[in-house]
Amino acid sequence: MLKLSYISRIFSAYVLKRKSQVSFWHEYPEINEQAFQAHQGLGEYYMPFFQKALWNELDSDGIPLLNYHGKIGTQYNPIAIAQYGLGHCNLYLRSKKTFHLEAIIK
Repeated sequence: MLKLSYISRIFSAYVLKRKSQVSFWHEYPEINEQAFQAHQGLGEYYMPFFQKALWNELDSDGIPLLNYHGKIGTQYNPIAIAQYGLGHCNLYLRSKKTFHLEAIIK
C-alpha cells in the first residue's frame, strides 16, 4: 500500500505535472561562480538556488511549505527552507533588494 501511495505521488508530479514537493527539488544543479570570488566578509553560497527562491507556496509568515499530497499532505521541510533562504541570500547580495533580506530573516 505504501508503494502505491509513493507511485501515485510521483506519477502526479512527473506525468500530470502537478506542483508538489518534487517540483521544489528538481532545479538544475549549477555552481555559483560568484561564490569563489574574493570577498570581504561572507560571500554568496556555492550553489545559486535562484529557482528555489522563487518558490511561492508559503505559510502566512512567508516560510516555504511542500505539498507531499496523499496522507502526508503539506509539510515544512528544513532542507527546503534552508535552500530557499540561501537562494534569497545570493539574490540579496547581488541586488540589495529588501524583499530578499526579509525572506532570509524569516
